[in-house]
Amino acid sequence: MAFNVKSIWTSTVARNVLSKPAGMRHGMTGFWVASVPRIQKERIVRMAYLPNRRFVLEAEIDAGGTHVMAQSRFDEYLEYELLKRSQGGHPLPVAQLRNDIQTCINRGRIVVAFRNARAYSGNADESGRNPIWYTDD
Repeated sequence: MAFNVKSIWTSTVARNVLSKPAGMRHGMTGFWVASVPRIQKERIVRMAYLPNRRFVLEAEIDAGGTHVMAQSRFDEYLEYELLKRSQGGHPLPVAQLRNDIQTCINRGRIVVAFRNARAYSGNADESGRNPIWYTDD
């Protein structure tokens, strides 16, 4: 199975990750409502750009790095949001970002970490309208 995500930020994440050497293509997909055990059992994550549903990134899931959002990692989440928004044309004041991130922490959102990312060249069909879905490999 593969864990698939649609997001308006996928192109930004892909550009940043794929600009690094192959052995250093690690990162995280963002904040998703999902089950940590289920995500950690998946082999790969695929990320699609939301407006046109085009897959741009595929990566192995880093089960150890995938976690429920924790207060101790707040600065890491903020840095990631700033990166996405700096390239995505959706700026927000830092105070608003801090508030949004705190809300995600309070709700127990999931951060999916990945490694060994590569440009996506396959063909995966969406199985529903949800921005998160699973497909057979």
